[in-house]
Amino acid sequence: MRETRHRDDGRRHHLSRAPGASDTNLRPFRDGARIIFALYKLAKTNNPLFYFGSVGAGSMAVGVVTAIYVAIEWFTVRVSHNILALFAAFTILLGIQLLMFGVLSDLLVTLHREQLRRLEDD
Repeated sequence: MRETRHRDDGRRHHLSRAPGASDTNLRPFRDGARIIFALYKLAKTNNPLFYFGSVGAGSMAVGVVTAIYVAIEWFTVRVSHNILALFAAFTILLGIQLLMFGVLSDLLVTLHREQLRRLEDD
């Protein structure tokens, strides 16, 4: 595939490209990751319930999956996984605490916004 461009002096200059090469500088995975990271960073400061809630939900999901595995192993094979059970309980409790911290910090941010709005109106 050849592309034709005009030089400053009016003559044509042919540029050759590799087949399938594109003219874009976009890198979908890197640029997408940067966009998601930027949105997550903005959500952390403006909406703490989303930030702590997502981390807490992830922690709880890991704990629940681990607890289900431990329960299946206990009821089917009668193998007790004490360390995994302790890990499951810890991650579930950590997730609940992060969710509660998110709710409290969201209440504080909302209260702060309301007070700023009242001060600006006066």
